[in-house]
Amino acid sequence: MAAPPRGRHRILRWLNHPRRLVRLSPGQRRRFILVIGNTIVTSGAIVLQVSARGNLVVWTLALIAVSLITGILAIGTEWLIVEGAGAAVESGRHRWPDPGVANGSAPVSLELPPADEQFVGRRQQLDQLRVMLQRVANDGRGAPVLALYGMGGVGKSSLAVQFAEEVRSEYPGGVLHLSLGAGTTGLDAPDPATALGRLLSALGVRTGEVPPEEDARRRLYHDCLVGRRVLVVLDDAKSAAQVRPLLARVRGCATVITSRRPLGLLEAEPFTVGGLDDDSLRELLVRQVGARRVDDEPDAARQIIRACGGLPLALRLVAARLAADEHRTLAELADRLSLDEFRSGDVRVRDAIEVSYADLSPRSRRAFRLLTLFPSISLREWAPAPLLDIPVADASAVMEDLVEAQLLERAGRGMPNGAEYRFHALVREYAEECLAAEETPDERRAALARLGGAFLTLAEYAEHLTDPTVPRHGRAGGALPSSAEHWHVDDPDLLRYAEYAPTRWLLGDCRRLGRMVERVHDQQLWDLCWEISVVLARVLETVYTVWNRWDDVLRAGLDAATRRGDRRAESIIHQGFGVLCHYQDRFDEAEQHFTIGLRLCREIGHRPGEAYTLRWIGRGHYFAGHFAAAVHDLEQALELSRGLGNKLAEARVLRDLCEAYAGLRRFTDAEQAIRAALALFESDAVDQGVDQNVRQPAEAARARRDLGILLNRRYKFAEAEQQLTSAVDTLTELGHWYWRASAVFDLAMLRLRQRRPVEAEALMWQSFDTFNDSGYRYWTAVVGRRLAMLRMEQGRVEEAVELMMPVLETFQQLGLGLWESYTLRVLAWVRREQGRLDVADQHLQDAAALAERYEDPWGLMRVRWMQASVWMAQGRAAEAVRLYREAAATAARYEEPWQEAEILADLAKALRATGDRAAASRAEAEAKEAAASFERQPDRRRAGRRKGSVRSLGLPGLPGLTAGRRERLRR
Repeated sequence: MAAPPRGRHRILRWLNHPRRLVRLSPGQRRRFILVIGNTIVTSGAIVLQVSARGNLVVWTLALIAVSLITGILAIGTEWLIVEGAGAAVESGRHRWPDPGVANGSAPVSLELPPADEQFVGRRQQLDQLRVMLQRVANDGRGAPVLALYGMGGVGKSSLAVQFAEEVRSEYPGGVLHLSLGAGTTGLDAPDPATALGRLLSALGVRTGEVPPEEDARRRLYHDCLVGRRVLVVLDDAKSAAQVRPLLARVRGCATVITSRRPLGLLEAEPFTVGGLDDDSLRELLVRQVGARRVDDEPDAARQIIRACGGLPLALRLVAARLAADEHRTLAELADRLSLDEFRSGDVRVRDAIEVSYADLSPRSRRAFRLLTLFPSISLREWAPAPLLDIPVADASAVMEDLVEAQLLERAGRGMPNGAEYRFHALVREYAEECLAAEETPDERRAALARLGGAFLTLAEYAEHLTDPTVPRHGRAGGALPSSAEHWHVDDPDLLRYAEYAPTRWLLGDCRRLGRMVERVHDQQLWDLCWEISVVLARVLETVYTVWNRWDDVLRAGLDAATRRGDRRAESIIHQGFGVLCHYQDRFDEAEQHFTIGLRLCREIGHRPGEAYTLRWIGRGHYFAGHFAAAVHDLEQALELSRGLGNKLAEARVLRDLCEAYAGLRRFTDAEQAIRAALALFESDAVDQGVDQNVRQPAEAARARRDLGILLNRRYKFAEAEQQLTSAVDTLTELGHWYWRASAVFDLAMLRLRQRRPVEAEALMWQSFDTFNDSGYRYWTAVVGRRLAMLRMEQGRVEEAVELMMPVLETFQQLGLGLWESYTLRVLAWVRREQGRLDVADQHLQDAAALAERYEDPWGLMRVRWMQASVWMAQGRAAEAVRLYREAAATAARYEEPWQEAEILADLAKALRATGDRAAASRAEAEAKEAAASFERQPDRRRAGRRKGSVRSLGLPGLPGLTAGRRERLRR
């Protein structure tokens, strides 16, 4: 045994611990009294002899001698006690004494088990434990207690043993390991008295010297630890009462505890043991089955690792079965993995879960089973309340009990809508088995109905808070009569979860609502099914981006509404289906659903529903390029909304009307409409309930975006930049990524007008990536088309073609003929630059046919202008003159003087090519006048002077006014 550290502090250390005198064994105490008695007698004799002589110097020297003798004897006595007691420990350091334990139990070795050879991936945790140990040892307490807890199979015991091995050298008194759990050592779970007896036996106390009382054993246990540095590992503890008497609460000693749940020991430093990461689990799999097998089947290996969910025990059991059968492939086992597959011999993951489940109270056990009915892996803290039909205030206590038992883990805390929890995958499978075995079908159906009723209560309340114009249709005076059983419809403890930021609640729980619709449909709870579907259909414009299974949800709700014969519910769900199809670029399907919804609304006389549906039909016409039809439908929707006094609906229709008017080049009407919409969104006239701090800025930001687009088209760059920048900032702050990406693209278009192409391209790619990653084909194609045009301006023709071909294919597949026309025009430009004039001419003929079919005179003008330039290149100057005249007349009709000036300048070139110089001179004069009229408009003149040249509205790269050309026109 290594000698204890020596130094000047030894005497002080002795004097600081007088309790050691009463903690000695009987033999040590007798030796100590004998030494001290001899010291006193000897010192007294010296003092008497010196005092008889009366010499002051001798007297002083005598006192010094007595002090030295006393100090040396005290140090020697301490060494005798410490070293003598530790000698037996050191001699049996790797083989603890094996005497019988009091009360007749069998001899037990408490030597630390061997460290796990397969221990991986815990270096950071080991370092954290060492830091914790040193911090507690140095903060004045001096006897650290570390409490490691985690779910069964996560590797708590292996971590504790590995840690004890690493710090063993710091505890020369030895390391004791005692298992406190039943079934893990072949012994029954010991009570504190029995555990103390085993510890005393391991510390060298003979059976006859172990007192029967627990308190006496605890005092003797502490006496035996005095003067030693001992580390005690208490494995698989059940409760604080079980381990508190066993703590090595003597300076210099330490205790490490492992348990499945937090014990609540005030003396302990808690440490949560989580699962291993995937890399560590892969390393463990490689160690057990070999690198070759893992490398040969990487996908199956990843599948096995994911199924283990971070539990090293689960992986080791599966790996042991693979190692035992070298002919079995990883894929064969991965395809059939279930809870029963995680076993090897008599060791099973199931057993670890069963122990925790058995320790629960009856209420918590039932909650554990029923929580599998919750429609997501992430569980809300209020979920046990409807499932158990208990007060909402008691739900969090049930969840925390399951967390302490390591059957649930917290997924998020401190959120406005309450804490979230989740199952481990294997634990959830066990819970589902318990549900099937211990709950009858009627009990499961009743619990699901209560849970669905709670979701319906929250969803209706959140919808009402976001849009007070929609009453809670489960209450008196609601829009729809309710037949479904609501759960705690007026319970403030439940409603508070949707009260804070209800829009965010709808976004966060819409997936759960969707899955709940499917589950209650499977259980034939028809009223509950269609009522939740109605709420979802109403808010689908807000939440549609969050999930990709809305078709299944809406079909289930529509089926339930049809079975109940509720035509109003059918109309609402058809409206929601139309919104979904519209945003998924399924425009034909959207129109079908909106048409059915409009018919149903008119049949039952529901005017708000009629206005809402007309608005969406008008939006569909706009996206399809039928601008006149869009204006017709939207103006009807506006009239209905104003008649109903619904300011929110009015503002939204005005925003859509702006786009439709702009499509018809009615820019004055468009600007009036969007400014009126923005004024409504930013005023108190639109009642958006308690959530207006979230929703109202989002609505206003979308209106600013539309205003910015319009101002950009009208050359009002300064205000356009202000509106678009504000829209992007607001939508970024609110997290509305879809509309933010749209606004970013529109800001990029402004940057092009401002002659800032580098910034424009960066913004375009940002928008393109957002839409492309999210699968929005329409917007991906729109942005891709503009990126292809930018490549053409940069002279990168091949890259432009590569971008343009999938764009054209997308518009053709979506049936968007007008956008197909725009794309063919760009593709013709590409072919013209490549010198393939015949192909360019064909593309332009196809584009012209589409523009005529969609009654788009402005688009047709752009096509004719470009086609004239192709004909000029082909030497067909006389035919080109006709096309230029048609294009110039269209530009003049729409009061676009710059466009007119550019076209007239090209017309003059064509006329000179035909030899008609007089007509060419007249065309040049008309071009100068058109340019001058533009300069007389203040906003446009400022834009022209600031930017040097004004690009045409549409295709850059077409014949345009360069700075020199503009000056020639002025002259």
